[in-house]
Amino acid sequence: MRAHLRTAQDVVGGLPGGPRGYQVLVAAATGGSSSQLALAQQLGVDRTVMTYLLDELEGAGLVERRPDPADRRARRITLTADGRRRLCALE
Repeated sequence: MRAHLRTAQDVVGGLPGGPRGYQVLVAAATGGSSSQLALAQQLGVDRTVMTYLLDELEGAGLVERRPDPADRRARRITLTADGRRRLCALE
């Protein structure tokens, strides 16, 4: 188990948020344009932790938060072109 964790950390360690950041990228890529809250629930991450993860990923230019036209309080999370390239390079 420790060897697996070390390998995972080696692969995604340079990614903002590390393994959790990778999970967010995968979920955003496969879920289309998911809301921030939906991503948090899907990954079993507290919504405040998700905010910090998305701050890091957005700061690195890997995701974008866009207003949800159906709900002004919600934000839709989408991968940027750089986010897609980075995810493809990791897979």
